[in-house]
Amino acid sequence: MAMENVLKCLVRDSQALGRGFLHIKQQSQVALEMLESQTGLMQSTPHELREKCFIALHSALVSNSGHLLKLGLMGVQKLLRDNHFVSKHCDPPDDCQWLLSQLLDCLSFPSWTKVSEEVQIEMTKIYISFACLESKYLNLNAHVIVDLLTRLLDMGQSGGVKSRKHQVALQTASVQNLQTFAKNISVSVTLNPQNLVPGDCDVNQVIPIIQFLCDKLEDGLVTAQVFPVEFSLESIQALLNNLPDDVVLNSRSHSFVWRTLCPTLLKLVGVPCPNAPATTDCKISELRCVASIGCELLRLFGNVSVLRAPLESLFHRLLVTDHITTRIEMFKTIKEVFSKPHRLLVIGGPFLVEASNQDTFPEPNEFGILRVLFDGMEESMQTDNVELRTIVLTCANTLLTSLLSLTGSPTSMQIPDSFMEKINLLYSDLESCDYIGALSYPTRLRMPKTYEQLLKDQTTIPVKPPTIMIDLTHLMEDEEATETTVANNLDDDNCSTTSGVTEGPEIVDDVESMDKEPENDIEFFGANDGYAARSNHVDLERLAARKFLEDLQMFIPNLGSWRSPLEVDLALQQFASNYCEDAGQDHVIFNADGIYLATYVTLLLNFELAKREYYPSRTGFVAQSEDDFIASVLNSGILVYLTPEFLAELYQGVLVSDVIGNAGFNVNADSNTSMMFSCAFINLLTDVRQVKCPEQATCFLSDCRKLHFAFTPNFLLREPRRQAGLKFARRLLTCFWDSFLFIYSNGVSPTSNETDNQAISQALECLQNAAKLANILGLQDRSGTIFSLLASVACGNPQLGSALVRQKSSLKNRLMKARLAGLISKPVFDIDLPHILSLDVVLNKGLELASYNKEAWTHILRCCLYVTELERRVYQSKKTDRFKMTTQLKQYTSKIKWKLSNSVGSKDNQGDDLNLTSAAFGGLDEDSNSTDSYSFLTAASQLPNNDNNIQQLLEKAVKCDNYKNTGQLDSKLLARIIGVLSERVDLLMEDAAAKLNLKSLLLLIEELCQLCHVQLNHLDEENISLQCNWVLHRIGEVMLRSVKTGRPLYHALHCWAIVGPTLLKAACCSDPAIAKTSVEILRSIISHVLQEQPEPLHFHFNEALFKPFEHVLCRENIDPDLQDQVMSSLCELVECWSGEIRSGWRPLFACLRRWPPPPQGPTDMCSTNRLIHSENISTVKEVLAAFVQQGGCNPLIFANAAMDAILCQLHYLKCYRYVAELSDPALDYLQKFAKLLGQLCGESNQSPVFYSAMSLTFLPNECDFEPLIVLASEHRDQMEAEEYGCWSSLFDVPRPQSGHAVKLWDNNTGIYKVFYLLVDGVTCCLTHAKDPVQKSIGEVVMATLILLVDIQEYEFAVLCLRCSILPGMTHWLTGLLSINRATQTGGGASLGTFKQVCGLLCEVMTRLLSAEETSRLVDTNDVSALFREVTLFYVECAVQDDESLVRIGNSCMRHLIVNCGQYFRTLCPSGELWEVAASALCLIVRCNLTTVQRLIQNDRAGEQQERQQFRLQHLSMQIFNQPVAESLSPMCSCNIFVALLSYQLAINTIANIVCYSNSILTGHEKILKSAVFAENMQPCAPVEPKILAILTSVLRLGCEFGIDFEIALGMRRHLQKLYGFSKLPSLAQVTGLSSDLLVVALANIAMHYSTHMRDLEQWLDFLIDFYFQESGNELPTVDSVPNISPPDFQLVSSSKSKENVGTNDGDLSPVTETTIVVQEEKEERIEGEANECVSSTQSGSVEELDEKKQLLETREEKDFEESNSSPSSSECLSGARTPQEDDHIIKQQMAAALESYRRQKRLQTRILKTAEPKSPRIMKIAPEIISKILLLSAIRLLSRLNKDVQNSFQIVWNIMSRINLHCSDQQMRKAHEEFEQLFPLYAFESDGCQDTVCP
Repeated sequence: MAMENVLKCLVRDSQALGRGFLHIKQQSQVALEMLESQTGLMQSTPHELREKCFIALHSALVSNSGHLLKLGLMGVQKLLRDNHFVSKHCDPPDDCQWLLSQLLDCLSFPSWTKVSEEVQIEMTKIYISFACLESKYLNLNAHVIVDLLTRLLDMGQSGGVKSRKHQVALQTASVQNLQTFAKNISVSVTLNPQNLVPGDCDVNQVIPIIQFLCDKLEDGLVTAQVFPVEFSLESIQALLNNLPDDVVLNSRSHSFVWRTLCPTLLKLVGVPCPNAPATTDCKISELRCVASIGCELLRLFGNVSVLRAPLESLFHRLLVTDHITTRIEMFKTIKEVFSKPHRLLVIGGPFLVEASNQDTFPEPNEFGILRVLFDGMEESMQTDNVELRTIVLTCANTLLTSLLSLTGSPTSMQIPDSFMEKINLLYSDLESCDYIGALSYPTRLRMPKTYEQLLKDQTTIPVKPPTIMIDLTHLMEDEEATETTVANNLDDDNCSTTSGVTEGPEIVDDVESMDKEPENDIEFFGANDGYAARSNHVDLERLAARKFLEDLQMFIPNLGSWRSPLEVDLALQQFASNYCEDAGQDHVIFNADGIYLATYVTLLLNFELAKREYYPSRTGFVAQSEDDFIASVLNSGILVYLTPEFLAELYQGVLVSDVIGNAGFNVNADSNTSMMFSCAFINLLTDVRQVKCPEQATCFLSDCRKLHFAFTPNFLLREPRRQAGLKFARRLLTCFWDSFLFIYSNGVSPTSNETDNQAISQALECLQNAAKLANILGLQDRSGTIFSLLASVACGNPQLGSALVRQKSSLKNRLMKARLAGLISKPVFDIDLPHILSLDVVLNKGLELASYNKEAWTHILRCCLYVTELERRVYQSKKTDRFKMTTQLKQYTSKIKWKLSNSVGSKDNQGDDLNLTSAAFGGLDEDSNSTDSYSFLTAASQLPNNDNNIQQLLEKAVKCDNYKNTGQLDSKLLARIIGVLSERVDLLMEDAAAKLNLKSLLLLIEELCQLCHVQLNHLDEENISLQCNWVLHRIGEVMLRSVKTGRPLYHALHCWAIVGPTLLKAACCSDPAIAKTSVEILRSIISHVLQEQPEPLHFHFNEALFKPFEHVLCRENIDPDLQDQVMSSLCELVECWSGEIRSGWRPLFACLRRWPPPPQGPTDMCSTNRLIHSENISTVKEVLAAFVQQGGCNPLIFANAAMDAILCQLHYLKCYRYVAELSDPALDYLQKFAKLLGQLCGESNQSPVFYSAMSLTFLPNECDFEPLIVLASEHRDQMEAEEYGCWSSLFDVPRPQSGHAVKLWDNNTGIYKVFYLLVDGVTCCLTHAKDPVQKSIGEVVMATLILLVDIQEYEFAVLCLRCSILPGMTHWLTGLLSINRATQTGGGASLGTFKQVCGLLCEVMTRLLSAEETSRLVDTNDVSALFREVTLFYVECAVQDDESLVRIGNSCMRHLIVNCGQYFRTLCPSGELWEVAASALCLIVRCNLTTVQRLIQNDRAGEQQERQQFRLQHLSMQIFNQPVAESLSPMCSCNIFVALLSYQLAINTIANIVCYSNSILTGHEKILKSAVFAENMQPCAPVEPKILAILTSVLRLGCEFGIDFEIALGMRRHLQKLYGFSKLPSLAQVTGLSSDLLVVALANIAMHYSTHMRDLEQWLDFLIDFYFQESGNELPTVDSVPNISPPDFQLVSSSKSKENVGTNDGDLSPVTETTIVVQEEKEERIEGEANECVSSTQSGSVEELDEKKQLLETREEKDFEESNSSPSSSECLSGARTPQEDDHIIKQQMAAALESYRRQKRLQTRILKTAEPKSPRIMKIAPEIISKILLLSAIRLLSRLNKDVQNSFQIVWNIMSRINLHCSDQQMRKAHEEFEQLFPLYAFESDGCQDTVCP
């Protein structure tokens, strides 16, 4: 019905009612007429029309008629629906004429108390209808709105108590109109931002409205009326809620908010009281409304800095209430705020409106309000109320969900342009937006002091923060992680996310030691083998470092052409190899591993500095200090030959020079933009670690990152709005990360069990979102705690996860607790949905998140172990029915089902953004352990093959009838779920090994190894050994896959540095199964590395691979089966990869040295037979053959392992000498090694460096000639000073250390050290061996020396001879002599071998001395010292009491002199070698003659030895030309014959020298033929006269000895009787030879030195006088008696010696004096008888004289026998004597015998003086005396003087003339006549001389 009809009704009804209603009729008619008139409608405005109508309607409303009231209300409604009455643009400016004002006037009543509630409600409906009009028909402002609100308040407050319906209607009307007002403001702001059109709503008009409402609110609080309070709150909320987000209020409005509105609200909230009564529903509603208002204020004014403080106060007051219900309502409101991403920007984003007066308003914090909210959330999570905890978790999850939407593809609604521009302006990249400031105002600072100090340090000088710690992988650590580490552990002063390293494969007994900072010591798999060049030449090291940087700078530009990182790495390897090749001749020692590692760390440091824009200004923060840089190389666990000085110089060089930048590489290019086109060199560096690149997939290798960015459009990644969302989300998370973790940790460990699974489910969802955000925002390094909580839920121990998060202990302790928690020792058969969901999240999302945080891997591996344990128990027990769902899950099954159903629909969106679950790199070659191997699990194969989605499987399980009925999961589905989880574990490990960069991969490997160490320390617990096997297999798989995926060598080196020690410890554990598993994994890894990573030249990383095997075999009490397994593995590796082992040969030989266990001796037949029949014997031979083959082809391979190979063979040679199967090949290979070394010595300029020998110290052996020196010193008093001087110089041998050849030891290549080790080792085996192999060893030793001579390594041969061979031979000789004296066996086979080796040594010396280059290449002093030592060695052999030694000693001496004498002058121009040879011969003669005299005088020919009869016969025929008796007494021995043999052999050698040095006498060939061994005479080089002078002393000694021997008839008869000779023994032959040689020598000396003619004259005078004495022809005159008298039978040839003897007599003991008295009495008696004989001779016949003479001789012999037997009586009286007493008595007997012999000689001389000349008859009877023989021979020799030297020998003719005058012997005369023919001039002159005395 139209308005006209309403007016007509009013006219009609008012008329019907009577006079009192006529004014209504009139007013209605006026309005009706205007409406019905066309002119009126056209000329009247809408407000005029409304005015006419409202007058009539108002009158109807205020009338007391109910019918008219209804018509009036109906008319108002009709008017609002008619467009003729509503027009916005036609209304006047006066708001009193606006529709709402007119409406208020129309609906006004004088008193509202008389108006019923129904009418008032209908009126509110009219107000609501007005609010529902279109905005184009409404004119509103603050005034009219306030009027409306006043009307509504009046309506609500008038009268009595109103119903709730009435209040709601009023509030609804207010809210609806305020919403309309706010919408009009929004429209006006949108259409006309500047608000220039009259009538539009001004945004600032909301302030008066809110002011009015605040006043009413305060009035309500004062009057304690509920309605005004609720009405005001609802109205304010409605107004603020509908204001647009982009509304801009002036500063006055800002002031109103913090001065009026917020205080009013705070007054309403009030101060919390602990004992306050429970909050009513009304109060709760008010607080909820206040919270909503506060949220709206945040939305509108949150970006205004000055309003943050009051808003913080408001929310703080709201959240401090203790009433749970109130808090729940607060968080529900907050949840709504968190659900809108743009609201988060306003609350926590940057301020868009800054404060104009900083002094008035303190500088706020952008996250201040959020901090208050999170504090409330944290506090709420500590309560027991499940609903409150759940709503808090929902809030946190909502917040994370909003952040996820901001990080995806945000719209302009989610991130307005203003915020986008502001955020991108403030923060250039993700890293710069990390929150590092205070958490609120300055009064609430939470930063620790260490963190403040870190910030200060970053802004000052470039030094390392004090909290940075070094770990094993810090050389690949991003220094930015240091700051993150500090931020992650704000409440942990001792925390560290790093762990230590084991240097090389040494066993780590304490797992905690792996977390300690390693020390600066160098050991790759053991301190014994870790060699580092610690040079003292610092300057040299630094120069080498500078040269290295220069070469690197020149090399880097070449890397730009390579297309893959692997090719670049190969180029770097080649660079390191070439660098070591070129630097091989320098004084600084390198290895390619060290250069390769130094290259990487240098480039990485340069790369980081360039990334941080350190260059070119060279200012900024340098996170890696010099010590860290050095430690990154030296503590890397890799074998390096680098010094700290070298590395320090590299570090300083990189700080100064931008190596990469100078090469033309731009490292600051956008990583995402240039990913598809970046160079391989930069990718190689980023494959180690990323720097300043927090985007997704940065933990992956460059190839994987390319795949990721290929599937993600670049414009989406770099879109500014998305970047702003990422930055804001990252900043918020970095600020509240700890709060989130606190909330989650309490969420997964509820305090009550009522609905704990619901809270866990909510918490799991939160953790998933947090994990996603951490991955997207580059906060993966903070994901450790997330995984701690997830793993705790998954493994059924949520309290542990909460405790790990909340505890304040160090990270190391927390990780240790987590690892121990992963050791499952109890059966687990109950599994629920949270377990499965948590496991799914951990295994699906864990790869990249854990790749930045070591702690995350700890918990992921816990889950992996849990899955493995479940799988194993299912497989073993097959009791799948025991896996059941707990009944507590039923109450929220519907929620789970709902989530699952939703996730199925969006499963494509729920996939992994990085495609982490794909196996892009294929699988391993080996069979992998998957669920398909379990036969009973194949029942699940009924499911589709691609049905591996855990959520789908859970959905099916929940829908099963079994679960609906019993609450238990279907056994087949559950088995399939476990199988899928197991597959996820396999895929996780495979992807980690194939995709992660080195830094991330090392985190996984390190955690696997540390977990293995924990398990190895708890093997006594149940099931731990099974888990340890699983971990070991995972370690092996990760290592193998990392090798097989084509990673750079740098990656393999660092991975093995961690894996090696772990596998070693496992191989050495007590569990045989684990040990064997570890050995097998070692073998597999080594095999694949040898296959995939060929070792370049000068590298040694293969050595580290084989090191664990060596340490395994070093264990004591090793299991034989494990030992055989190791050896079989080595054999297999050698067989398959002998060409690739290279540096691995060294530890391989170290392994062979420790296998097999050596037998205890030749009687240990069990061990010997086991070795002989063992299959592993062939292993040794195969290894050696392969090494020789490879070493011969590649000298570097041989050089690296030569020392170890030699030590191995020496070990076999020493310990397995009874096992020919090992000792014989060892000897053969040693000889082959010697040949290889010889070849390398021949190419000394190209010889490789033997690094393993560099640490060897030169400790030479020295020959021990002390016994010989003592023996020679006994004759000092019996020699002239000149002669003793020659002997003393013979022993003056310089020490080997002072020799010139020692310089070879310092050779840069070290080859001579290795060669010397071989020679010395074989020599030691030779001198200690006592079995048949000794002969072969000796041949090898001498063959090696001959090899050295042949390759002209004369100097090294001298070194070996002096320092090893000769000392060894001397020691061997000493041992043989001790054995000979102890056993009386003569040495046996060892002596024969010794003779052979002596002969070979002589041959070596002959070759060495006769070589043409020896004199040029060997120092003279070294040659002299060597010849002295060799000569002394042979002298020592020649003076022994063994025939074999005597013969070999003399033979070798003669061989050296005869064959090498011609080179003596060349080798030593001073003639020193001839002096040494002559002195040595003299020493032999004198020592042997002394021995003969001692044996004869003691009447002890030596101890009887068995089986010497034949040798006695042989020696007797050689020496005395007559055999001994067939049966000899026990006193008989060959010692005296041996001494005489040695004497004669020495005389023969002297004969060679003298005869071939004769230049003035002819016919010396006859002299040589007269020698005892004439057949051995050979030509010899002539010597100088001074050498002959040295020899004359012993020749004279020999003559005197022979003369004394011949005239001692009693002694000769004694020997004849003792040995059964047929005639008296005689030394006439050798004595005659000595005399002839003496004459020849003296003659030649006299020819050159006339001063020595007197020596010849004296000797001839002695021979003539002695002849006259012996023959009795004529007694010489006193004047003509020579000074040299016939010596006694003692080595005394001078008066000095006689005096010495006399002096010694006075020192005898009383016993000796008594003996001498007895002897003197006997001699006096003999002298008396002799005098009688003399007197009778003068008167008697010649026959009587002969008889008395014979009687005298008989008595002399008898006295001699009595004197020798006299001590026996005293011995019988005194009983047994000690050896000292025996020696004392022997000395007494010797002294007495000497004195007796001298007196007998004096008596004999007196008899001869008084006797007349003998008759011819007597001469015929007397035998030919020795004097005649000697004299005749001398005359005949002198008769052969050359005529040109006759004038020099006039004195000889004068002496010889005495023979012609006094001698009657025809032979003498004839000989004299021949001599006179030589001097015809002297003979003619003598004929005319009348003086008979004149010659």
